[in-house]
Amino acid sequence: MEPSEKSQKNLTKLYVGIFVGFMVILSFVVAWIMAGHLSKDVSKERFKLTKEYKKLKDYEYTYDAAKGLMLYQNFCSKCHGKNGMGTTYYPPLKNSNLVINYPQVTTKIIVKGLKGAINRNGRSYNAQMPGYKALGSIDLSHIYNYILKSINDKDLEVHPIEFNKAKIDTLTLEGAIEASELENLKAKK
Repeated sequence: MEPSEKSQKNLTKLYVGIFVGFMVILSFVVAWIMAGHLSKDVSKERFKLTKEYKKLKDYEYTYDAAKGLMLYQNFCSKCHGKNGMGTTYYPPLKNSNLVINYPQVTTKIIVKGLKGAINRNGRSYNAQMPGYKALGSIDLSHIYNYILKSINDKDLEVHPIEFNKAKIDTLTLEGAIEASELENLKAKK
């Protein structure tokens, strides 16, 4: 074999290697982009929540205080305290303007969680609250109504459909709600 033929074959192998390497990298990039879009595809979840909405629309909800207490104790009291008075890191729910006067915001917080610093009663709190979207809308209503009725002694009640709406409204929101967005959300009341 002549040196030029050998160098020609080596050059061809080099080009083929570069092409194959490029195709492998391109495949990974395309797969990564597709995976990102797959995780953002909320149509199935929206469909499921819309079906639930249709059922809840005509549902005659009755608040169950015992169930509300049990759910509050299981999911909320470790952070917000047995009587909703708050703890070192988590704010009180008792006499909370947000909890009492902004149910559309509070339902979204319960569903998605909350992160960032908030001030309550002259104190700053900066612990992240987890979201509870996996819980059913009826159970979430029992929890919130327990907070409203038993902790805050208010004659207010939130229907499960409000949690269903909050789940739909926050479908595309990634992660917890930012505390810095609370005023904007309250303004949309």
